Amino acid sequence: MAAGAKIASGVAVNKRTAMRLIPQLAFLMIAAPSAATPPNLTVMADWQAGKWLVTSTDRRVGAPLCLAGPEAMLTGGRPAPGCVFTVIADEQDAATVTYRCLHGRQGRTSIRRDAHNIYTVDAQGVAHGLPFGELAEWRRVGAC
Repeated sequence: MAAGAKIASGVAVNKRTAMRLIPQLAFLMIAAPSAATPPNLTVMADWQAGKWLVTSTDRRVGAPLCLAGPEAMLTGGRPAPGCVFTVIADEQDAATVTYRCLHGRQGRTSIRRDAHNIYTVDAQGVAHGLPFGELAEWRRVGAC
């Protein structure tokens, strides 16, 4: 690599710096595969994209959400960029995942399928340095 070469981000680095970065970059590529892709969970095998209504246990109903994928459910309704998921349990009617996202957001979510397109989501974690927790029903109410 020539002096003043650019790495993938476009940042100019000298040869010595580049050589020190290569093992670290390789580790990141192995440690964070498909960081934006949620896991395929058995409990969500029949999950459908569409308009979802979230009702918390205190009966607050949120505005309908148009979801293309289950990421919002897995992060407790708090989607964040660059999340890496770890599956703790994955069964026919229930699953638990943990996740870590860019900018420090992290959490643990347990999902239970109550009926077709009806899930109970128990989400806990830390976002913006503050803890959060919510138990809510997610119900698909139609197409977007």
